[in-house]
Amino acid sequence: MSADIYEEMQEPADTELLRQYAEQDSESAFAALVTRHVNLVYSAAVRKTGNPHAAEEITQVVFIILAKKARTLRRETVLAGWLYQTARLTAANFLRSEIRRVRREQESSMQALSPETETEAWPQIEPLLDDAMGRLNEKERNAIVLRFFEGKSFQEIGATFGGSENAAKKRVVHGLEKLRKFFTKRGVTLSSVAIAGTISAHSVQAAPVALAKTVTIIAITKGAAASGSTLTLIKGALKIMAWTKMKIAVVAGVGILLAIGTTAIVVSKTEPLPPIKSQPNPNGYGDLVKAVTMLSGDNLNFNSTNLAQLQAVTAANAQALALARTGLSKECRVPLQFTQAYSEKHLNDLAGLKRLAQAFVTEGKTAELENRPNDAVKSYLDTVHLANESSRGGVFIDELVGIAIEGIASSQLTNLVNKLDAKSCRETAVALEVLDTQRQTWDDVAQQENAWSRRTFTGIRYDIQRMMEKKSMDDMYVAVKLKNQKYPKMTRQLSIQFAARAYSLDKGNPPESVDDLVPDYLKAVPIDPITGNKMVYAPK
Repeated sequence: MSADIYEEMQEPADTELLRQYAEQDSESAFAALVTRHVNLVYSAAVRKTGNPHAAEEITQVVFIILAKKARTLRRETVLAGWLYQTARLTAANFLRSEIRRVRREQESSMQALSPETETEAWPQIEPLLDDAMGRLNEKERNAIVLRFFEGKSFQEIGATFGGSENAAKKRVVHGLEKLRKFFTKRGVTLSSVAIAGTISAHSVQAAPVALAKTVTIIAITKGAAASGSTLTLIKGALKIMAWTKMKIAVVAGVGILLAIGTTAIVVSKTEPLPPIKSQPNPNGYGDLVKAVTMLSGDNLNFNSTNLAQLQAVTAANAQALALARTGLSKECRVPLQFTQAYSEKHLNDLAGLKRLAQAFVTEGKTAELENRPNDAVKSYLDTVHLANESSRGGVFIDELVGIAIEGIASSQLTNLVNKLDAKSCRETAVALEVLDTQRQTWDDVAQQENAWSRRTFTGIRYDIQRMMEKKSMDDMYVAVKLKNQKYPKMTRQLSIQFAARAYSLDKGNPPESVDDLVPDYLKAVPIDPITGNKMVYAPK
């Protein structure tokens, strides 16, 4: 038996390390816990905030809270699950209380556009994952964290819960099924197997090398060495953790009030509902939905390098794409209906629109492999156009699907920046600029979501539910808004890249700033949707 294997077998359990720290103030035991779980905590924080700097501070906060609560945690506590939940709640609190600082830090980390390298499923799951995990009960969430975030076997999970391997499997399966249903209701249709594989591959990333040491030093002082902003975040996180524990009791109390017929519940007066906007006639959205029904094939793998397969799929979907382009030439608007039944039906439309986007990208990929880059650009630009029009007039879920479609198109366009001549680069930059001006505003999306929700879910029951779930709704609002800002910024940065490439080919040298591109290559300097400042040229 090798020394490495022997050491692994002798590795103390979380409960033992926590006991050593709680009873003996063992710094080495606490350092071992930090080293073991820092990647899990950091990944949850960076996924929720989208900001590595904020994630490092949140990671410090989580372990400071652990140091403070080490002596009061129940012995049966699953530490990995507790740390994940604490990270999720702390990050949510951070987003609410310090959104302006998040925006400033995002500015420094998002200057340069980088092509999407994740699998197709992960960009769709990532913005929803932590909210979905929050919907699981504690045992299901702990089982999912242990299995897919920490890579534990079913036997190890069963031992952690004091049960059998089979019981652990059932708990994981139940958790995955709940996640699948959560994603499906939000337009992300994946099997439980696909969800499990995607989470396993992407949910945990390595924290910065020095972070574990920094966290240990600050945490074992229980925050005495922490910065002012970190201390503020600790206080907020502890409050929100206390509120989470109280929530079940509060919900039960509301249920009792309703059961005995209490009517003295005062709901704050809301703003008058805006008038329902009329649908365009004809409505191009109908053509898009019809085009979906004409698609051939269940799995459009546009990442394939098999030209013959791509050509076959493109030919089979030629009529569907022609009809979709007809729809895009008309005014489009999501035909919202104010019934709960509509929600379930509309999810099928959204899943179909993502397949339609895949068909456009498959057409573009075919053109690329046939050495027709200009035709490929046209297909990808049509995909961006589809992202705009398929979400226009819709609610948050429509916007998220549109964002996912735009992300797919942007990643493909990025690959063509250095493959086009000056004229084609200039035309592409202008086309992206025009498409950007045609997108609906965030204020429109938020107003449409609010109006649809209030018209669809009426009565005292839903008024109470809105009050009880205000925190979750606020978190969702912030997450969708950040996504709504992130992808327009990527598209604007992409238009700068194409314009700068055209400038370089024409002038023989790159531009010194975006101002050099106006007005010959761009109509105006793009504005950063996050900061409101002019965007800068970041050559690669």
